[in-house]
Amino acid sequence: MLGLAAAAVVAIGVQVVALRWEQPHIASEYINLFHADRLASGEGLYTDPGPGTWSFPVYFPGLYALLAPLTWITGPDQIWLERLAALIALIGVCGLSARTALRLSGSRIAATVSGLGLLGFVPVAHLVGVVRPDVFALVFAAGALAAVTRWEDEREPRWLIYTALFCAAMVLTRQVYAPIAGALILAVLIRDPRAGLRTLATSVGATLAVLALTELASGGSFSADIRAFTDLVRLSSLTELIESQLWPPNPLYLIGALGCAAGFARGMTLRAVHLAWLGGAICCLAAVKVGSSGNYLLPLMWASAILGGPALELARARMSRPAFGIASVAVGLLLISPAHYAIERARAVSDLTASLNRSQDEAAERLAAIDGPVLGDRFDLALAAGRVPDFEALLLSQLELTGVRTPTELARAVHRQRFEGIQASFDLFATTPSYQGLSFWPPSVVAAARAAYCERWQGDFVWLYRPCRS
Repeated sequence: MLGLAAAAVVAIGVQVVALRWEQPHIASEYINLFHADRLASGEGLYTDPGPGTWSFPVYFPGLYALLAPLTWITGPDQIWLERLAALIALIGVCGLSARTALRLSGSRIAATVSGLGLLGFVPVAHLVGVVRPDVFALVFAAGALAAVTRWEDEREPRWLIYTALFCAAMVLTRQVYAPIAGALILAVLIRDPRAGLRTLATSVGATLAVLALTELASGGSFSADIRAFTDLVRLSSLTELIESQLWPPNPLYLIGALGCAAGFARGMTLRAVHLAWLGGAICCLAAVKVGSSGNYLLPLMWASAILGGPALELARARMSRPAFGIASVAVGLLLISPAHYAIERARAVSDLTASLNRSQDEAAERLAAIDGPVLGDRFDLALAAGRVPDFEALLLSQLELTGVRTPTELARAVHRQRFEGIQASFDLFATTPSYQGLSFWPPSVVAAARAAYCERWQGDFVWLYRPCRS
């Protein structure tokens, strides 16, 4: 419990401290806020991804609908309220997980382990509290699992209504969580086929109704946007992600897997949580998409944590006190390592943020002073400078590298110096095997920038270029 408590304190502490950071944890944070603000302002969320479109939303509408009221309050250039909402959602996931574990085991100790278990995974401290769909979808998943678990014990129809609606909200917020929704509905089908079919019809019907309305409102652009991003698949992305995120090792992965295997082996004791673990494992396969990070492992971490508490409680009941004490110490020591690793990373980010704030403020002032259009990959800097961001470099780069789409018109505009300034998060003029500026911007746009622009100013992780004047 000591190691788990330490990891939990670190995870929550990082999220609380992050509320005051103006810098994006990841590039997509302010991109998501920008699109949510468009929705809050009554503008079209999904647009035709034609030659003149350099940024478009890649998620289902649920995320933007959740963020729209918050951006309406603070505007797209303030992020603290959205991060606070993500923190509240994270606490909600922990609370619902503990409630589910308590129902499964009847032990408050098991409930505590399951509730805090998710916070013991290293990526959680750095990826869950960011403004992206994962934690919001995960709280819907936790709500659906809590509802279907209660239905398994009580068989009250109202819990299936909650399950269906939570599953629909989960998929509409994060489409790759569909395997979890399918697993939970399968748990109902196994016990009561007729009730399972009603739950399936309700959930799928609600999801398709929202997507159909979105497609009609966007004039067909919604499906075009989603297809363009879905095509970005690379098998090595999955293997690289697993290799980078499974260290330091967390014993809850193994405990969760063993708990799931035990549920399937016993047959009659198979519960929705066991199928949810399997659904979470299937979700990891979505990491074949280019640009994947540790967030794709979150469903598996969550399900492993829920199974971990009851599994440890079962071990305590069946093992001798000395043997269980030794096992508990071993698990605790293994959990202290991820906590220490998370602390070191959080400290490094905190130190870096202080210098970044000063540099980014100067960069925003320089962008605001440029008279004319500016092409930049930082949505937060563009918003701080009073400009409208419209260029998502990483997404367009992958579209070009995979042959899905080539930003020919944009490259031509850069070559003709149609922009009075270019802002980049990588030095477009310095590319080495260990520093791949080209991997962030579309290669054709980089080539055009090198031919027509010169370096004028460099800050911390930001470069500004002006046209070369002969």
